[in-house]
Amino acid sequence: MENDEYGAAQALQDLGEGRAAAARRVVTPWWYHALFGVSLFAMVAGLSRGSDGLLVGLALVAQGLLYLLYRRLTGLWLNTFHIAGLKRATVLALLFAYAVLAVGGALEHGLGVPFSLVVAGVVMAVAYVLFWRWVERRLVELWRA
Repeated sequence: MENDEYGAAQALQDLGEGRAAAARRVVTPWWYHALFGVSLFAMVAGLSRGSDGLLVGLALVAQGLLYLLYRRLTGLWLNTFHIAGLKRATVLALLFAYAVLAVGGALEHGLGVPFSLVVAGVVMAVAYVLFWRWVERRLVELWRA
């Protein structure tokens, strides 16, 4: 009986240590989300009039490399749709991004307002950085609790 209690206590301690280690790993360096935001801006701005698509392609390559770097830095792959308390925020963030992109595209390509997609790219980049910094803080809170 004593062995079972010790084993259960040890298992709980190991679980807590694993969660704490994951919470430490999930936080990326300060520059990671900033670079991803810049690549998101470049991708959206590349959809603007007069763009040849090269900027979009370069941004997609940069994002792919940043995804790989994230996996290497953290050892984790996050899907916020499957993390308790983050699904609704993720859906709202995606709806916001699609709305900003739709408005920017409609203004620029539909109504001829120049640089609308550039502004949309700035808004999306800033929103991305703020959202993911919030997600990281929330994950650390959840995993350390």
